[in-house]
Amino acid sequence: MEDITTFSFDVGIKLLKEYFSKENNEIVESVLGFVEGKLDNKVSRNVIFLWLADYLFSKAQYELLDILLNELDSFGGFWSREVAKFRLAIFNEKNQVIEAIDLINEWVIDSPRIINEFKVSDIFDNRKWKFFKNLDFLKVGLIAHYTYQLTDNEGIAYICKMACRSIIVNGIRENINELFYNNEDLKKIIIHFFLNVWVDENLSLCDDLDTTEKIRQERIEVLQLLLQWDNDKKNATKYTDEIKDLTFDQTLQKGLKTINQTRVFVNESAINRWAESEILTDFNRWIATKSSSSGTRFIDDIVSQFSVDAKHLQLLQDVSDGQPSISSAMLIDIIDRLYKRFLTDPTDGLDCYLSLRIRHGSLRGTILGPLEEKRLLYFSGDISKREFVNEWSDSLEFNHLTLEEILAILEDFSKKVKFLVDELVNDFVQINSKEKPRGAFKYWFNKEFLKVITGMLDDFDETNLSFSAFLASCYFLFWKSLVDLGLKDINLYITNDFKEKIKNEFDGLISKFRSLNIGSDLLPLITMLQRISTDTQTQCDVVSDWFRLPNHADDEDFQLPDAINIAQAATQNVYRALDANFHHQDTIKISLTTTALAVITDCLFVIFENAWKHSGLGSDLKNIDIETEFNDSNKLLTLIVYSDLSEDKLRELTQSEIDRLKEKYIANTLPIHLVSKEGGSGFPKLRRIVRSVKKTQCPNPFDFGLKNSRWFVQITIQLFEREGRFEAHV
Repeated sequence: MEDITTFSFDVGIKLLKEYFSKENNEIVESVLGFVEGKLDNKVSRNVIFLWLADYLFSKAQYELLDILLNELDSFGGFWSREVAKFRLAIFNEKNQVIEAIDLINEWVIDSPRIINEFKVSDIFDNRKWKFFKNLDFLKVGLIAHYTYQLTDNEGIAYICKMACRSIIVNGIRENINELFYNNEDLKKIIIHFFLNVWVDENLSLCDDLDTTEKIRQERIEVLQLLLQWDNDKKNATKYTDEIKDLTFDQTLQKGLKTINQTRVFVNESAINRWAESEILTDFNRWIATKSSSSGTRFIDDIVSQFSVDAKHLQLLQDVSDGQPSISSAMLIDIIDRLYKRFLTDPTDGLDCYLSLRIRHGSLRGTILGPLEEKRLLYFSGDISKREFVNEWSDSLEFNHLTLEEILAILEDFSKKVKFLVDELVNDFVQINSKEKPRGAFKYWFNKEFLKVITGMLDDFDETNLSFSAFLASCYFLFWKSLVDLGLKDINLYITNDFKEKIKNEFDGLISKFRSLNIGSDLLPLITMLQRISTDTQTQCDVVSDWFRLPNHADDEDFQLPDAINIAQAATQNVYRALDANFHHQDTIKISLTTTALAVITDCLFVIFENAWKHSGLGSDLKNIDIETEFNDSNKLLTLIVYSDLSEDKLRELTQSEIDRLKEKYIANTLPIHLVSKEGGSGFPKLRRIVRSVKKTQCPNPFDFGLKNSRWFVQITIQLFEREGRFEAHV
């Protein structure tokens, strides 16, 4: 009998009548009774009644159809779901939107996947947010969310986002806990809505949630509410796991933000220690001279008595209105020496940190990362040809001749892009000098700056101007009036000139590939290059944002395991082709300040980079293991990193070669001239970090070599406990 449903209704009814005339059948009799308008017919579990329902719907015989649907609904399960589909269609035909939304929400809350069987998009046909804004925001948002997932209709997505926005604007979110406990009939939809709909992609129009960090925090708060609301304890693990993931991600992003905000840095505490030994005596003499009645002096007299730099003679005249004094000459000399040290102290000055946190791989890797990730930065003579083929052989069909032609074009592009990045690193992000005439950070200061600093110092009584206050005032003006000029110059260059030059190189590369006879075959490569070009522009913006005055926001707490994860993420953000698995287990949980986080990240960045670049394995490097030890009595933190090596590298690293490296980087005194240089192993930067560790407490604070055919680097950092947290000074 079910075969009847394959026919049109008219043909099917004719066949049923012919059948019924020969043999009595309860189902046939019931179907024919409904057709004739009889309302007391018996309904059974047979698909022929759905066929009948479809006919009654097509004829808009809703009263008769409602009776039939009620009977079918009583069977439950499959039959109730089919009935719901018909009822939704009826509501849509009658423009009963509220009833349609209520019905579909009941089903979706119990089983979201079932929405595929309903014609939910009809609810939104030819209707905009204006129509829905006076309805129940929770119900509208929920159905719009699932309908968008089904249709990818951006207009429906907008309705969902506006429903979420209205929940905040109208105070529903603020009072949601009270609403939940005071409305028993809303509990189920509130739980389902805030679990599935209240997610970042639907909150983009909420003014109060305008950053990723705020949305992440909002999600954590909602999950905490769900833990209270949901009586189904099996869901508790799901909520707590997501809270853990979000908290980890929140910590990770907070740590990465902290790192980026401190890339431009000077260890002022260390400069203070230098100043106390080298400048304090002259400062005291200047204070005494400044308060004396020695009066003005002739330039020649001052030059003969004090070692005044020749380039400051005119400055001395200008700042003294032609009447130079001994105190002015002394002040210029003190500030000059302090500023030079501020910029170029070999282990703590601005140049050292520019090298460690920007020039030593970070800038290059961040900008070139999108290309490296897809193995499109090609140079003949290294392993990039093999990696290019491995990455692209499934997407491109090329013979040997075609491959060489592609690689030749790619190498020319790679050299040009690398030149631009090297120029930025080697020429612009530098202290200005004879060797680096284009360096953005200049030594000199003018009379306007000197008048500002003199005016600031004059605000102190001579008896109240301590040396520490003097240094703090100088540092403040060094940053605001001198260093910031260089930061703005670099920022402006990257934002305008550099980005445009990089874009032009991408455009030229894409044009060359399109002009090849096999251009159509290269479509996957061309499409990827277009995306990478956009990504690289974004990366340029990321780098540009590094060049700002250091952020002195409130200190944050980081656990040691989090610090290791942050260092890993920071390294992989720079070196996207580094796809190794990082392992660290049973890491002690000690609370770290942002200064300790920065020092640990500095260490691990250099070590992870070294492990990857010098492994000989390239992207085949699979595992990096991190072990930690903490000596609580001496507050010494030891990090040991193990990584794999290629067979060729193992053969190169003979015992004599390792001894030579140890002689260079460990046995001898710290090679200060290499600390602010880039390239190579980065070991001078690591050696610098361990200089404060006492040999009596840790004879070998820095070590490296082979253990069980794996490369290891070990470094010990001196920590200092302050109110239950640990900070690091280097």
